[in-house]
Amino acid sequence: MDVIRGKVKEIVFKHDASRIVQTAVKHGGQKERDEIATELKGKYKELAQNKYSKVSTSFLSQNAANRLR
Repeated sequence: MDVIRGKVKEIVFKHDASRIVQTAVKHGGQKERDEIATELKGKYKELAQNKYSKVSTSFLSQNAANRLR
């Protein structure tokens, strides 16, 4: 998580790097998911429209804490 901390907004839109975020969301704990959701807050519309980041967005919307949605 230290590798992507602070850079999630940048890498989630790139086709090769978005897999890193997807893996962190899928296999990370609730703390990591909440941290990623916090970094992406306010960008969900753009993320849902992007073909590389919409998988991460749908998974985060289902699994992030209610306070972060």
